[in-house]
Amino acid sequence: MSKMKTKAASREGKGAKVVTVDFRAKTRVNAATPSAAPRKKASIADRLANHVDWSGGEDACHIWTGSISQANGYPQIKAPSPKTGWPTMRNVHRVAYEAAYGPIPDGLHVLHGQGCSQRCVNVKHMRLGNRLENQQRSRSERLAKHTDTTSHPNGCHIWTASTFHDGYPKMRDISPKTGNSTMRGAHIIAYEEANGCRVPEGFHVLYGRGCDRRCVRPDHLRLGNRLENMADAKAEKRGCGVRKLSPAKAQAIIGLRDLLGWNNHKLALCFDTSPTAIRDVVSGRTLYTSPTHAPSRGGRLAQDRVAA
Repeated sequence: MSKMKTKAASREGKGAKVVTVDFRAKTRVNAATPSAAPRKKASIADRLANHVDWSGGEDACHIWTGSISQANGYPQIKAPSPKTGWPTMRNVHRVAYEAAYGPIPDGLHVLHGQGCSQRCVNVKHMRLGNRLENQQRSRSERLAKHTDTTSHPNGCHIWTASTFHDGYPKMRDISPKTGNSTMRGAHIIAYEEANGCRVPEGFHVLYGRGCDRRCVRPDHLRLGNRLENMADAKAEKRGCGVRKLSPAKAQAIIGLRDLLGWNNHKLALCFDTSPTAIRDVVSGRTLYTSPTHAPSRGGRLAQDRVAA
């Protein structure tokens, strides 16, 4: 590297002084200066031991006290990926199992024992299993976690997690037809867990009279065919295409949509009906539209056919 010259002029502007700086000499001085020793990184075993609560004893759950995943609630730690070798966030129970027993074969999952805490990292409480075993094992735990058994006046066990657009509870499970992961009715899964068998093909899981559609209490559920399901829906005034909207409600729906810009799903929840019924009201297919509301082309055709 060449020398750099800088000039510093005096206040009077005369007798400028030339200052020479040699960066090579500076580099040599810095290189000769003794530097601090690099900090030694803690091993995976040490990091696991520093963030685990061992107070319960050797056979109890060893609870992870470090970082928790916001997505699924499992403990996580930064560790090398078994595929790429690069550091990434991984589930702690998998890292602990690998540290104790070696690499996990492809396609297998590390399963916790029955009733074991989700944050447990005790390798004695773990075993290997496939994807189907992992889904089946966690069904009863997820049902218990997302069910309110105390607040409903009729004794219904109310599902507190996500629901379908029509208000029925939903839960991720293995499809009995395809074997792939999909969303299924939580009340159907609750019935299968209580009776130890799949719902036979062609049958439906029916609610008792006066039962909330979010109920997952097994003794409020029974099997029935499609006709029985439709009869119950008509008697309870629930389900798509059963509840009849009055002209006053239809005008209120149109007014809220035009004034507040609500979508069909939000209007369906407000008026306790289906998004399809809301769509038919807004488009004019149900002939409940007010004279000031211009229906869509499909609604105008329907009105013309009725007038003819």
